[in-house]
This record gives sequence, C-alpha cells and structure tokens, in this order.
Amino acid sequence: MSIDSPENEPNGILSQSISTLQAYLDENICTITDENFDKLSSVINEFEQDPSLLIFSSNGENRLYHYVECLTLDLELADSKGILLRSKVFYNMSKLVTWKRIVTYLPTTIYQLPHLLALLPEVATRGEESWYISYMILSWIYTVVLSPFKLEKSCNEIYHITAQYETFQSLKPIVSRIHSQLLIKNSELFNSMKDELDPLTMNYLLKSASAKHLFDPELVVKICKKYLEDSSSGTLMNLKLLPKLFKMSALSENWALMEDIISWFLSNMNNNFTRFRFKLAHSFAEIIRCLISELHEEGAAKEIIDARVEDSVKLLSSPSSWDLLDSDFLHTNLLVIAELSGVITKHWPEMSKRISDHIIPQASKFQQLRLNSIKGSQIKDASNFICWSVARSNRNGEVLDRKVMTNIYLNLLMCSIFDRDLMVRRSANAALQEVLGRYISPMKILDNRTVLRIIELPIINLAASYSENVLNVYEILLRTNSSEYFLSYFADWVVDYNLLANHDLLVVRLTIEALFQLLSKYSRSADGRVTAKLRSSINCAIEFRKPLTSIKLLSLLIMLCDKDIDVSLASHSNMDKLYEIYVSTLKFSHNQIKTNLFGFSVMLKYWILTIEKFGTFTMNEKKSELFFRIMRVIPDEDNQMAIFVPLVKQFVLRISADGQVWRSSGDKTKFWSKFESYVRINNTLISSALPELTPTRFLKIFYAVLPSLDCARKSQVIDSLADRLPVVVTYDHSVLTTIAGLLNDYTITQQGDVGRYVRISSAKLVAQNIELFSGRQNEHLRKVIILSLMRLSAEQVKDLKVICFDILCRLFDYDIEINKKKINSQLLEFQHLIFKGHCTEFWQGYLLSGGAIHFSDAEVTSLIDDFLKHYYFVLEEQDRLDLCNCLIRVIPSAKDIIEFQQDENRNGKTISTRQDILKTAISHLTFWLRIMESGIEIDSRFNFEGVYAKLYNLHLLDNHLLRISVIKLFPHLITSSCPSAPTENSGLTDSIIKRLLMLLQRECLSSGEKSPVLRNTIFEALAQIYLHFNAESHLAKIRTASTTKQGVMQLSESEMLI
Repeated sequence: MSIDSPENEPNGILSQSISTLQAYLDENICTITDENFDKLSSVINEFEQDPSLLIFSSNGENRLYHYVECLTLDLELADSKGILLRSKVFYNMSKLVTWKRIVTYLPTTIYQLPHLLALLPEVATRGEESWYISYMILSWIYTVVLSPFKLEKSCNEIYHITAQYETFQSLKPIVSRIHSQLLIKNSELFNSMKDELDPLTMNYLLKSASAKHLFDPELVVKICKKYLEDSSSGTLMNLKLLPKLFKMSALSENWALMEDIISWFLSNMNNNFTRFRFKLAHSFAEIIRCLISELHEEGAAKEIIDARVEDSVKLLSSPSSWDLLDSDFLHTNLLVIAELSGVITKHWPEMSKRISDHIIPQASKFQQLRLNSIKGSQIKDASNFICWSVARSNRNGEVLDRKVMTNIYLNLLMCSIFDRDLMVRRSANAALQEVLGRYISPMKILDNRTVLRIIELPIINLAASYSENVLNVYEILLRTNSSEYFLSYFADWVVDYNLLANHDLLVVRLTIEALFQLLSKYSRSADGRVTAKLRSSINCAIEFRKPLTSIKLLSLLIMLCDKDIDVSLASHSNMDKLYEIYVSTLKFSHNQIKTNLFGFSVMLKYWILTIEKFGTFTMNEKKSELFFRIMRVIPDEDNQMAIFVPLVKQFVLRISADGQVWRSSGDKTKFWSKFESYVRINNTLISSALPELTPTRFLKIFYAVLPSLDCARKSQVIDSLADRLPVVVTYDHSVLTTIAGLLNDYTITQQGDVGRYVRISSAKLVAQNIELFSGRQNEHLRKVIILSLMRLSAEQVKDLKVICFDILCRLFDYDIEINKKKINSQLLEFQHLIFKGHCTEFWQGYLLSGGAIHFSDAEVTSLIDDFLKHYYFVLEEQDRLDLCNCLIRVIPSAKDIIEFQQDENRNGKTISTRQDILKTAISHLTFWLRIMESGIEIDSRFNFEGVYAKLYNLHLLDNHLLRISVIKLFPHLITSSCPSAPTENSGLTDSIIKRLLMLLQRECLSSGEKSPVLRNTIFEALAQIYLHFNAESHLAKIRTASTTKQGVMQLSESEMLI
C-alpha cells in the first residue's frame, strides 16, 4: 500500500484518514526494513494527539496487541539490525500509549526467558543505539517475571544479568521493577540483597502487597533509620518511601518510629527546592490520612494539622515582617493545608473558618521585597490551591459554613482579576469556578446570571483586567443581596492592599487609573464605600506622616482634581499636605530608585496642577535644585521616558510661558542657565523639553548647543519640535533649512549608524509639517527636501524608506498603497514616472542599499531582482544606456574622495556628519559587481573605456577594500564589452590584463598582511577573463605560477595577453 509521508503534510493526521494510517501500520509493522522505518515512525507519531487510535480501531478491535505481536514474533531469529529496528518502533509506541500499557501485551511465555537473557549480554557491545534493544528486552523480561511462574533457580541469574543496566537512566525504572518482582519471588535472594537495595527498587517493593511478608518489624526499623539518617535524605525518592514505611510501622504499632518519620517531615519543611516541597506536602498528607483512617488517631492528626495552621497564621499575621520570614517554610505549610483540605472540612470544619479568616486573605496578598524583584507568587498560588481543594472536597454534599465560602469566593474573585502574576490569576480563576459551581450557586449567594458574568470576566491581559473588571465587579457586587459586605471587602482590597500596601508600582498605577474610572462613574453613589475608605486613608497618612502612602494617594487625587471629581476629597489642602509629607522625607538613595521614580512623576504632575488649576506654584531655588536632581537620576529607559518626557515638556512649557511663577528674576536666570548646561551635556529629558521654551529662547539655545548634542539627543529635540515648529518658524524661517540639513546626518559610532535616529526624526518632522517645507514661496528648500527624501527612500533603513516614500507621494499627489515587501519596485516605478529615471540622489541611495555588505541576502536579492526587472521590462534601449551612464556618474571619483578627506568632516550649521565617501564608493562598486554577476546586458555604445579610466584612478588610492572592489569589477568590464571575442575591444582587454599582471607581480614583492587577499583577488580576476575566452593555456600558466612567487614574477605580458 502506498502512503505519502506525513512529514510533508500540513495538517498531519487531519490530512489523511485514520483508517489509511492504521492500514499502513497493519501492512508494514511485521516487515520493518531500513526503507520503510522512517515512514513507519512518522505514521506512528501522527497518533500523538490521540494515542487511543493506536490501541483500538473504530470497531473495538485491539490493534496494539497485533502490533506488539509483530514486534516480538521470532525475535530471537532476527538479525541485529532487525532487532534494533523493532526495538525503536517499540520504544516509539511506548512513548505514545505509555510503557505500563504496552508491556501488558508482551508475551508471557516462560520458555522465551533464556533467549531474552542471552540477548542482553550482547547488547552492551552493539554501539550507541543498543539501549533501544535493552529497553524492549528488559520490558519483556519484566512481563515474564511478573507472571505467576516460580523462578527460584533462575532468579539470581536474572537479577545479576539485568543489574548491569542500572546505570542507564532510561532503563533504571524497568530494572528496578524486575528486581522487585524477583525479590518477592525469592526470599533468599531478598535476604542476601536487602541491605544493598537502591531506593527505587525499595519503593516498588513497598508498593506491592505481595511483598509485605518480606518486611518484619526489625527490618522496617532498619530501613527507616537508613533513610532518616542518610546525609542525602532530602531526595524526592525518600518522600515516596517514608509514607509506605510509616504504614508498615503502624501495623507493628511502632509509635517511636512513626514519630521519627513525622519529625523528619517537619524538619524538612523549609527545603528551597520547589518540587521537593510539593512532594513533601503530598507525602505528609498520606501520613496524616493514615493516622486518621487506619490508626484512628484523630487527636494526633488534629494536633499536627493545627500546628501547621497556627504556624501559617503566625507567619502571615504581620505584613511588616514578611520580608524577613522563611517563605519556603510558609509555602510548605500552605501546601500541606491544601493537601489536607478535604480531611479538615470533613473532621474539623471549625478549622476551615480559621483558614478562611486568617490564612487565605493574607496569603493572597503576600509579597516580599527583594533587591531587584518582588517575590510571593508561590505563596499566593498555594493559597489558591487551598481554596481549590476546599471546593473539590465537597464530594458527599457536605455544606460548609456560608461565611467561609463567601470569604473564599470574594478572595478568589479579587485575586483572579487584580494579581500581577498571570499564573496566580489563572489558578485563582480555576478555584473560583469550582467554588461558584459547588457552593456559591447552590447556596443562592449569587444567582446564575451573576455567576456567568463573573466567569466571563477577562483575566489574561492585566491592564484590560483592571480597566474593564473594576467597574464590572463593582456593579456585580452592588446588585447582590449582600452588597454592603461585598463592597466593603472590595474597597479594602483595592484601596488598602492594591493601592497602599502593594510594592508593585505597575499594580499601583493600574489601581489608580481604575479607581479614577470608578469614582468618575460612581462619585455620587449612595454607597460611598470606596470614597470613605480613601478619606480615612488620607487622614491616616497625614496624621502619621506616611510618605509612600501620601504620594500614592496624591497621584489619585491629582487625577480627580484635574477632572473636578469629588472636590472635597481632592482638595488643595489635602494634596498640599500629602505633597509636603513626601518631599520632606525624600531621599535619593539607590535602593529606593523605583519608588522614587513613581514619586517624581507624581511631584511633576502636582507642580503642573498647581500652576494650571490653583495658580499657587512658586519656582524658587530649592525647587529648581530638586527639579534638576530629578532630571539627573531618571534612567534613559524607554518605559521611564514614556512617563517623564510628556511631564517635563508640559512643566517647562508652563514655567517658560508664565513669568509669575518665579520667586525672583535671579532664580529665573539661574534656572535657564542650568537648563542650557543640561542640554549641552546631553540630558535626555531636558533635551526633549527644549522646544517647549519660548521661540526666541529656544532658537538661541538650539543653535548654540547643536554642535555638542549626540544623535540620540538631537533626535529627542527634533521629535519634541514637531508640534512647536509652526510657531518657531514665525520667528526664524531658517530653522527649516537646519532641519533639512539634519536629513543628511550619517554619524557612525561603536553603536553603528546612530545618525539614522536623527534622519528618522527629521523625516517624521517633515511629514508632520509638510506644508512648511513644501511651500512654493521657497522653491530651493522644497527641492533640497525632495532630493534628500528621494535618497533616503532608496537607502536600507526600512522605517525611513516608508516615511520618506509616503511624504514624496503626498508632495506629488501620487496615489499608491505602500507595500513594505514591494517597496523597492514601487520606488523604481515612482522615480521613473516623476523624474524619468534622472534623479541622481535616488540612485545614490539605491546603489548604497544594493551594494551594502551588512544586509541580509534576501534583501540584497530583492533589490537586485527589482532593479533588473525595471531595467529590462520598463526601460527602453536609450533609457537603459542613460541609466548605466548615470549609475557610473554617481560613483565617487578619486578626486571626490581626495577632496573629502582633506575637508573637515562636518556639514555646516547643522553639524551633521556626512556619509563616509569611501564606504559609499565601495557600496556603489559592489552594486555594479552584483548586477554584472547577474548577467546584465549593457548597450555596446556604453563608454567602457571611460569607466575603466574612472576605476583605474580609484584603484590607485591607498585603500585596500576599495582596490579589491575595483579589481573584482575589471573582468566584468571585459565580459560586458567583449561578449564573444577579445578582438571586439582588444585595447580594453589588453589594458586590464596588463594592469592586473603588474599589480600581481607588485603584490608578490610585498610582505604585508593584506597581500594574500589582494593576490587571490587578482588571480580570480585573471581566471575569470581567461575562462570567458576559453583560453585554457593561459589558465594553465596562471595555475602553475600561483604556487610560487618566482612563478608569478616570470609571467610576461606577451604570453599572458589574448
């Protein structure tokens, strides 16, 4: 049967019928070969999403039995390759259907055991893939020893043969299972090996009910002490063993040993390995359940659980000490409580109330402030685990206390929409749905419609969760029967925790915005819970002078006051007191930088508000010093700039325009003098605020500091100038010329082309003020701008291409939808229609991009392909010739390069660095090389001799890369001018060969490090020429001469010319 490889199908199993795949397996699994193995494995993998299809067919037929039967049939007769292929298929299937399932289909015939054992010793010598065979054979041996056959005589042999595979991690579990079965069948073997058993084998033994007869009380004590006293006792395997040993100790009523085991668990509760803590909690819960169900020691169990509850209550009771407590110990305690929630709700429901009142609310808000992070998600997640476990424990219709479930419901609701960590929100939401379905709806605490609204609340996006859910939840709680209690709970969480106690400033900002929305909509609500809570918090902050609380509350009050919402709450008096409390305790310490950044933003907002709203702001020397100190400490990070740039700009605009804010003229003079000095030292925030000054002051400082600004700060100034430019132009129209000059900034530093920031910002400024730059009253400026935009649109900075092309389309009323993937062809079409292909600046940019070295292959290919399509399918014959002439003219000449190097590398008033002319020349030559390598056809009228003269002069310059670029082009001049025979342009051909030969011999005499690269380039150029003319004898001479310096020097012009 034929089947296409599933690897090539887009939708895997969906693209082919299940029956086709199953049929392929049926036909090929019994005859596995090298040819069909890969396809067979791929077909098996197609069942990964639904492995049950490998086990049963649609009519209920057991397919896995058939597959395993084929894999094991006459295995001992197969060659080594056949055994390996079958073993690989077996392993592949076991991964999908699970090992436990597939081994149940292995044959249990006892007579096959010697053949299987005989295969194992050979496996060790079969190479790296031999473990596949070991995996299958050991699995088969396990199935055989699991059968009810007596193996007393062969137990020792099987045990020791299989023991050699214990070192393989993938085989260890199978070997341990085999050993455990052998030890159960042979008590003599067990007695001889019991002191040497590894933990995994011991675990399988203890799990088996058939092994109980092997463990007398003395042996249990011995084994327990071994694992309790072992220095490596903190292993995960011990956590599996000790509950089983505890149950065995219980059977012999060895209370001392049971106490030792419990003590071991209690002493390891502060382990710092997360997975260990989860396993410990699960295993410890098994022990507690054993105390209750098998030993009927409810009192002892209650004492242990109560200690865990009380420890947790004590640790969580004082939030001020959370930073110092052992969070690992607390986490384990909470996990134990979660694992035992079912036991607690069944036997001691009163304990559930203590958990819901004193543990869950606190654990859900737990946070530990560390140097660079805020910890606490594990504790919150464990709290959600407790809630989930409590909800899931309702399997027999037990009805828990209504208040307990209400508190759990409210806690989960708040946590699911307000917590910073998505993992915590998800786990809270999962627990919330369990609580709603099992308790809240049946108890009629909420109606079904409200339950559905809660379930549908979005929780994935944190910002959306705050902006949408605060109002939604408030409305839900407002309409419930217990709205008074619910709203109080909501207000406490949002104000006391989210706003005032939370260390996470993102949550604080989101909470402030959410509260603003809430108070905007419900400012006159009869309930007033949130307003009352805020008023109480304000009074408390003022009375006890709490700086952090003050600045958080001030941030909210500023927003309310700005929109005239709840004026009594957001009074000038309240805000002024909160501001003074924060400023009076402000410290510029490194460990408070994150908190201070939030405080600085609020301070600036308050200054702006007092200028605009109250008119009471006075700028004095103290505030001036504070302002500039803030400007120094704010980091140049995108998220901080997004917050502070608008604030600083707005503040500077206000104090610049309002002369009444200054305490004295001396303070004003000092401030602006310092402001200019901060611009000169490239302070980002001050630079961004520069255009907010009065036009005369701005122009004076702008022209003065422009030479000293780095590119990032120039970009900031230009970005900020966008809205202010129309006003500035009325004072000095020449600023437009300055901006136009900044389109030519090509500054290069260690960070690369940093000048692109200036070019992009300048282009955006032109786009936003296009009418200022394109007015007919200044044709020269319009032309300069257009030519610069044409060049930039053809260069390789992608964002800049789009911006510039968009401006050009607007200037020329050119209607097109710009496509970033097709922008090169769109630009070529545009310049052809508008400029008839004669825009030199455009081709300067295009050649720079097409010849760029640090450009992806795909982008270069696209540029060259689009150019060639334009060349062949758009241009007429004369146009092609004109274009080729133009593309040669744009290459800088030797004279241009010499003059550039002699000039100062600055560009007039704009102080913008010009393009590196050498880099430009090399890129242009590389573009020509690429289109010639692509086989471009050039008109015979093209002045090849003139091109050679220009290239000749360029290669005389003392620049290694430039010389190599020219030499690479030499053979293409010949192949383009002499497409068939050297006689077509013999003078050019001879001149180039002579020049290359002279350069080659000169380089052979040179001992410089660059010589080998240049020599190889010359050899390649000569070889290309001789290959083009099929000059095999000349090629042979070059090949022979290239091996020695003497051979090169003996080459003569007469014998090398064609």
